[in-house]
Amino acid sequence: MLAIKLAYRNLVGAGLRTWLNVIVLAFVLFMIIWHYGILDGWNEQANRDMQAWEVGNGQYWQENYDPYDFFTLEDSHAKIPDALQNATTEGVVTPILLTQASVYPDGRIQGMLLKGIDPDQKVIAIPGAELNIESPAGGQEIPAIIGKRMAKNCKLKVGDVTIIRWRDVNGTFDALEVKIVDIFDCNVPSIDGGQMYININKLQEMMQAPNEATLFVISEDAEMSEDISGWEYKELDLLMTEMNEMMKMKKVGGSFIYFILML
Repeated sequence: MLAIKLAYRNLVGAGLRTWLNVIVLAFVLFMIIWHYGILDGWNEQANRDMQAWEVGNGQYWQENYDPYDFFTLEDSHAKIPDALQNATTEGVVTPILLTQASVYPDGRIQGMLLKGIDPDQKVIAIPGAELNIESPAGGQEIPAIIGKRMAKNCKLKVGDVTIIRWRDVNGTFDALEVKIVDIFDCNVPSIDGGQMYININKLQEMMQAPNEATLFVISEDAEMSEDISGWEYKELDLLMTEMNEMMKMKKVGGSFIYFILML
């Protein structure tokens, strides 16, 4: 009881200095908690969005596929094996076919990544239902969807028709018109910027690569975690490594701010 009385007298006796200390300490603790909460919230949202839009619950990559080397795309596709074909039919995995291409909006040229997806898939959040729309009689345009970043960079909107050029498996260049049937909005730049999506069956036909794919995205309902001949299994933790490492670096940087504030 005596200690409490002495502490109270010291606090009251210090006057304004006491209140300054209280305010400064409260501000410092608030800033530390707020900053840490922002980083944790950002990390959680980024993980959720990437899992929903891009990585799913894991992926299978064709053995030659390297997402950091676009030159590997020419050889990064293969026939869909029976195990993955059955899983695709069950709706627990979805195939994606990738190739380099160019788009010519308003006569300008821009490199991009052309992706073929299943319009009816439910594994990732990319809205592909519009890819089932058929061109009017006499029309040759291929239905395509893009993200808002791609639409802004190319100055495209729903209903616009533009030309794309790609190279098939034999090295022959070809070109066709595509019609933008939908523009989606998402928080994952890696599936939006510089990318266009069309029906995978159409892309297989364009590339002369029937029943082939570059990678498969696995849903949470799939029970697959082993390598398949010619395909490498990539678990979710591996696919999220870059994001998690970036958040760790930001937390380390935040620790210096906490130290300065405490001083």
